[in-house]
Formats: sequence, structure tokens, C-alpha cells
Amino acid sequence: MTGAHEADAWLAGLIGEVFGARGRVLRPRGIGWATVELDRAVAELSALLPGRPTFEPAGDDEHLGARCRVARPRHSVPWVILEPSTEGRLAAFLVRHGEGLVAAWVESIDPPVALSKRGRTALGQARLVVGRTPAAAQVFVLEPETASGGRTPGTIET
Repeated sequence: MTGAHEADAWLAGLIGEVFGARGRVLRPRGIGWATVELDRAVAELSALLPGRPTFEPAGDDEHLGARCRVARPRHSVPWVILEPSTEGRLAAFLVRHGEGLVAAWVESIDPPVALSKRGRTALGQARLVVGRTPAAAQVFVLEPETASGGRTPGTIET
């Protein structure tokens, strides 16, 4: 397992690797952990993350082929634990790398990379960055309305 600070560095490195200095500012919106045992990973990560957040069931991830649970720690992006439900990208990652950090969700209005069609993920509808090998860490792009829970950032609902 890894601590929150190491995960933040991994997230920044992955975003830099995929997007470089091109395009608009990207905002990190989530981080994913691959596991072969969902309940064990929930217990272990809950103990490591600040505030011992609770992981709640979330929808399946269509892009990675995974069952998911999500925690929303204070002062951090959401954490998603993913367990394979198909022989897809997540299973390929686990075979090659074992358990560990596997995915990032970012918010971008105009990402400078090719994207898949929208699909269901634990953090909402997102597009997967295409061109990465199935066994590599994956990056999802959330549109601003998805990343903000359906509201346009900076607006006030009445």
C-alpha cells in the first residue's frame, strides 16, 4: 500500500506523462487503486487515508471492467478501489503490475489527447484516454459538469 502523499506524486506524474504541458489546465478529480480482493483493499486503504474514510459501493466501470467502491476523504480527491469483473484493462494491469495505483480522473474542457466514447465509471460518465496499452495506468477525462456533480462550476443554484 501507499500513503496519500506518494499517491499525489504518482497522480501528478501520470498527468504529466499523458498530457505534458499541452492544452488547458487539468484538475485532478480522482485516483484509482487496483485490487484482487475488494473487501481487504477497503480495510487497508481506509486505515491509510487521512480521516479513515468510508468506501461506499459505486457503479461498475465499463472502460476497465471493474466493480468499484469510492471514498471521498476530506482535503483529497476521491479514491476508487477497483476489482476486476471482466478480463479487461484492469485484469491486464493486475497481471502485469499487481495491486496498486491504476487510474486517474481529471477534469478538462479541451484535453489535447484522443479520447474514447463516454462510458460509466465510479466517478460518473467519463472518456478514457486512448492509445495507452491495456496494462498501463489509465486516465479518464471528466467533463466539468460531471466533475462538479452536474453543476456548472462557479454557478449558484436557487
